[in-house]
Amino acid sequence: MINNINDLIKASDKFSMPDGKIEMKAKGRLEFISKFPLTSIQNLKVDDYCLGTFERL
Repeated sequence: MINNINDLIKASDKFSMPDGKIEMKAKGRLEFISKFPLTSIQNLKVDDYCLGTFERL
């Protein structure tokens, strides 16, 4: 359990980001921006946003 800053620092020493995680997040951001450009996102309805973020299987 993390009770203070020193515990947090010790826990962070053991952390390692899984390979490809940063690239996967960056790819997701780029896909989002391509689906919802800044110029049009303000005009989206909730339903349009939800349908646009649905990941097809």
